[in-house]
Parts: sequence; C-alpha cells; structure tokens
Amino acid sequence: MVDNDVVLPKNALRLLLEDRVDVCLGYYAHRGEKNEYSGRNNVCRYLNPNEYNFPYRGYPFESEYTTQELDAMKAKGEKKIRIHGGGMGCALIRVGLFDDLEFPWFDWVNKPDQNAEMLSEDLFFCERCVQAHVPVYTDVRVGCGHIMRKVQWPE
Repeated sequence: MVDNDVVLPKNALRLLLEDRVDVCLGYYAHRGEKNEYSGRNNVCRYLNPNEYNFPYRGYPFESEYTTQELDAMKAKGEKKIRIHGGGMGCALIRVGLFDDLEFPWFDWVNKPDQNAEMLSEDLFFCERCVQAHVPVYTDVRVGCGHIMRKVQWPE
C-alpha cells in the first residue's frame, strides 16, 4: 500500500520484502499542526499489549520514533524493528493475513468523549495484528518522503 502523498525511496520494495514478514512499514514524517513536520515519524514503539484494552485510546505522541533514533539503529546495522503500529502510507502486508484477522481490518474509531483520542484506520489495523499476535515491523532503512507543504523527508 502506498498513500498518494508518500514518496518511496527507489529500494523500498526490495527492502520491505527482504525478510518476508507479515507486516512491514516504511516510515515518514508525521504531520503536525498546519500540515508541517512535527519532528517525529509515523511509527510507534512497541507497547506492552497487557497495559491497555482494545481499541487503544490513541498512541501517545511520545511513543513515535524520531529520525535520529531510527538513523542510530540503521547505523548499528539493524534492519527491521518490531513496532506497535504506524501509518500505512508505505506498507507491505502479506495478502493471506487478511484471512487470519478478524473483520473489519480497517476502521476509524472516534471516542464519544471529545477529550479522548481517536484511532485511525491504519492504527486500527495494527491493533488487529497485535490482537492476533502478528508482529508489525518497520524497516529503518526505508525512510519515505511525505508531501506536506513540500515533500518532507525524515530529518
């Protein structure tokens, strides 16, 4: 899957396919207010599934990796890291996985309390994977551009 506002690096597909995992995401700059780069990326640290109830009440902003953290992992030779979830603007998903997951696979969950956070369709999918004990990964070598006011590459 590739969103219409995401620009892939030329080697993205080869790298995402490399280890044949069920779900692997590229990462890209997360939009902040006014459609500008927030300083963080769209992938969230792995959270202990025993510490929350599905559907999760939003991913804490602090759980998103910075580009510096992802670059440090890449420099150490890491390729894919397990994450809790992320945006699906660049996602490789094994097609047969949809047979294994409870339907609906994608949904937008708004909480009745206006102060509670929502759960977007991409994070909902990641939650379905966590429920089914399917690990979700990001490849730290696949940093994508995200069209905001310009094409924003992870900084």
